[in-house]
Amino acid sequence: MSVVARHQVPQFHFPEPITTTTSNGARIFMVPMETATTVTVAVFAQEGYSTEPIGGLAALTASLLPRGTRYRNEFEFACAVDRLGATLLPINASRKLGVTIVGLPEHTEQLIGLLTECILEPAFDPTEFDKARTQLLASFPLQLAQSSYRARRIFSKLRYPNHPYSRPTNGTPASVAAIECEQIRQWYSTILQSSK
Repeated sequence: MSVVARHQVPQFHFPEPITTTTSNGARIFMVPMETATTVTVAVFAQEGYSTEPIGGLAALTASLLPRGTRYRNEFEFACAVDRLGATLLPINASRKLGVTIVGLPEHTEQLIGLLTECILEPAFDPTEFDKARTQLLASFPLQLAQSSYRARRIFSKLRYPNHPYSRPTNGTPASVAAIECEQIRQWYSTILQSSK
């Protein structure tokens, strides 16, 4: 009988984060990693689909943040991200709403600038809103056809009965169809004001 040699499990020690708080109460966490080949920056408010007043409002708001700002339309903003070879994605979770960007360390200043622009100066353009709402509505039949999505919905309802965490992440077709662009502007403005 042959003996299989044991392989030692590599140890990983997560770096100690550097934390600070700005004058307006925003918390900053930085995790330095000397071997990292990219830098990731994320900004989010402690809001999300569990706190939204209308189902799907957080999903639409998050999807619109990278779709143009007061200074650049959707195409110009996307080109600015692409020129840096970066990836910018919206964040929509139960208690997180914001944006994350990943790029090369030498572009850190520009990455933070783009992230700041889409967080503080989103355009919420009505044309882009219509596109985002249409895309979200079109995704519902695809989601419902996936057994994993249906299983997650059932689990959430059973695990969190009568609780905001049981809400569907993207709302429902009826709730999304009823959302107007102005509601997104007002809700996001409230979030920004409460974060200051």
